[in-house]
Amino acid sequence: MDVKQLTIDIAQALRDPDMHQVNSKQLLGFINSAVRDAGNEDWFVDAAEDESVALLTSTYDYTIPTSFVSITEVWLTTGTTYTDRLDDYKWHLVLVGASVPKLRFDRRLISIDVYNGKNARLVGQKRPAVYTALTETVDIGLESFLHSRAVYYGASFMSRKNPALAPTYTELGKESFGASEVMLQHQKKRFGEFPLGRVVPGR
Repeated sequence: MDVKQLTIDIAQALRDPDMHQVNSKQLLGFINSAVRDAGNEDWFVDAAEDESVALLTSTYDYTIPTSFVSITEVWLTTGTTYTDRLDDYKWHLVLVGASVPKLRFDRRLISIDVYNGKNARLVGQKRPAVYTALTETVDIGLESFLHSRAVYYGASFMSRKNPALAPTYTELGKESFGASEVMLQHQKKRFGEFPLGRVVPGR
C-alpha cells in the first residue's frame, strides 16, 4: 500500500471521501503523528539495504545507513546475488569519533579485497518511516495501526472544525484510538526489538 491509498482510506473513514474538509497534506500529517506514536512505543520494522555500503580495497570500516537501529545479518557477494552470509564473529558495530556508527569487518578473518566494487547487504530493523510523499510505500504491517491512529487525529481535527458534528467525530475518534491502542499492545512482540540484532551505537 502506498501513502496515497492510505490517505484515501482515512478520508473515507472521516466521511470526507472527496477531501473537501481535510486535504491530503493534512492527512499526511495525521499519518506521521501515528508513525511517531509507534516509534515512541519502541516499534521497529524489518529493514534490508544493499545499496549504501559499497566495498573498497583495504577498507574495513563503513558508515551504517541512517535508517538502521539494529543489524542482524551481513551478506556479501562476488557475483550478482547475495549467497554469502558473513559469520557473526567476522563483523562488529563500532562508534567512530564518538558520533559516527560504523560497520567494521575483522581484517584478521576476512579479506575485503575479494569483494572490491560490490555492495554489502545489511539486514536488521529500522524505526517506522516518517513520510514526505504520497508515492511512498507504507511500512509493511503498520497499515492498520496507522489507519486507526490517523483517523483518531483526523476526527479530533474535524470535531474542532465542525462543532455541529463534534459528538459524531468525538465518538469516531474514541473508537479509533481504542482500536489503535489494542494493536499497540497485541503487536509489541512482532514489532519489538529483535533479540539477536546488534544495536547500532548512538541510535
